[in-house]
Formats: sequence, C-alpha cells, structure tokens
Amino acid sequence: MKNRQQGLTLMSFIVVLAVLGFFGYIAAKLWGPYYEFTNVKRAMDAVAGEAGSSNKSLPQLQNNLQKNFDVGYVESIDARIAKMDKEKFVIEYESRTGFVYNIDFVIKFNYAVALQ
Repeated sequence: MKNRQQGLTLMSFIVVLAVLGFFGYIAAKLWGPYYEFTNVKRAMDAVAGEAGSSNKSLPQLQNNLQKNFDVGYVESIDARIAKMDKEKFVIEYESRTGFVYNIDFVIKFNYAVALQ
C-alpha cells in the first residue's frame, strides 16, 4: 500500500495567500465609505427622531444634520444634499474610492427616514 501525501504545495499556498490578500485589500478600501454611511444613517435617525422634526423647514433640518455630521466625523458629505420627500428626510450620494491606478469603486448610498 502506497503512502500518499495530501495538502497544499508551496505554490498553491502562495496563490491562496494572493487571492486572500486581494480580497482583503478590496475590503480595506471599501471599509471607509461603508463606515461613513453608518454614521450618516445614525445622524439622519437622530435628526428625524427629534421632537417636532416634521414641523421644521428643510434648511433647519439640514443645519441640524450638519451638526450631527460634525460630531460623527462625516467629512466627505455636505448636509445640503439632503432633501425632503413628503414626510421623509432623504439623502442620496455617491462615494468614489480609488482602487488601483485608474480604477475606482463607485458606491451609491440612499437612505430615507420618516420625520416625527
């Protein structure tokens, strides 16, 4: 009976590491925009949850949102892009993140929250 060895060779191990490194690099590049979006959602929820937010004008809501952005370290988005749609406070924006050379990731974010 022959003893057959099983497992990864050095070359296949290097290939596996390269693939994992590639996807890890992508995840590291996309982490920032998605983390910032969670802060945008948190700020939108805070502004919409304030008492009487449905009675405020759009500039007042945008001003409150900008204050929450400043506290939540949201730096690449201006609160003036937020709009009102009936009884909802809506923000839509794109985030462009460089990947390698002339290749970018473009991510579209959209979030709407009901005013109280």
